[in-house]
Amino acid sequence: MLKRNDNLIVNRGLDPLQVQCYTAPIVNDNQSFIDNLTIEGILPPNPPFELHPYISELHLEKYEKYIIGTFPPISYILDHPAIIIPIVGIPTRPWIPFYHGNRGSMWEYLLTNPEYAALEAIIPLPNNLNPAPARIAAKNFLIAFLQKEKINYSDIIQSVQRVQYNANDTGLRNICINKDLICHILTNENAKYLLFNTGSTFSAQGLQIHQNANVNGVVGNVNVAKSQAFDLFVRGCQDMGLTVAIRIQHGPTLHFNWTTINIPNTPFLQTQMHNKVAFEIQVSNPNNLKLPCGEFKSPKILTVITGPSPSPIALLGLANNQNYLNWVMVNPGANQHDFIEFIYQNFRGHINLDNFYDLNV
Repeated sequence: MLKRNDNLIVNRGLDPLQVQCYTAPIVNDNQSFIDNLTIEGILPPNPPFELHPYISELHLEKYEKYIIGTFPPISYILDHPAIIIPIVGIPTRPWIPFYHGNRGSMWEYLLTNPEYAALEAIIPLPNNLNPAPARIAAKNFLIAFLQKEKINYSDIIQSVQRVQYNANDTGLRNICINKDLICHILTNENAKYLLFNTGSTFSAQGLQIHQNANVNGVVGNVNVAKSQAFDLFVRGCQDMGLTVAIRIQHGPTLHFNWTTINIPNTPFLQTQMHNKVAFEIQVSNPNNLKLPCGEFKSPKILTVITGPSPSPIALLGLANNQNYLNWVMVNPGANQHDFIEFIYQNFRGHINLDNFYDLNV
């Protein structure tokens, strides 16, 4: 369990010693949360454990590409079949009952303009009056799109508690990683490309490594303080006993060779792994550990894309991002929206890796 906060657990009336990932206390607490909402209609002052609402709705296939996010905002709870009364503090349900369904921000970038217009033709812009059949039809439209484009989508967090009821990933605690997603990627012989909606590697701060052992980190493991999707994926691999290394090779040009994420390599990683959009990771099982997903061909090499988040607030953060500023210099007149769209549109089509590696600083 990442970013462990025992106070949040105790405040729910649970014993921290009994609460572990994928166990009954988490499931039971979530059910208690739902039961109370159906009666009181008020979000509890002590945030509950939430189970991801959409993971089971989209079956992962043996595609080459994956898009990976974190966890949806609390508004999804209004679509729970047991919730039939208004909930204080949640003014509207998601526009579409699916990943990135609140305002459709990611779909605005991943779909073409005609495709997005077709989505809007199914369902009007966000409001609470959209009828259920239209909302389901819009979800099915997006699922069909992903299947047509052969893109897997999932989130890296399976269950979690929030510090506050908002969409801020840094406020997520007691995170349980979606191990099924990691296992699917490692055992899918076709898996090649991972696009993470967030990753510290895209920021100026770059990849952070735990220097000291504490309740939230083992020395040498990735620090997941910001709950970014790429960081959580790597940390999930490390917590399963796997080793993760990073390389940047743009065509025949080797920018730096395989570098394992560990303490000895921390200075190099922290000075090099920032403002990077494209690189490769190598996941290996040097100790031949038995994993929950069974065997995978070790090492597994994957190309990673970590650009800006598709959330509206990301547009503000891009103003000072060096990757974006460099791109604008060669694309005069373009804006933040165009930059995010450039990344998603290049990922969904026939991937030209030059387009991504050229964005690295």
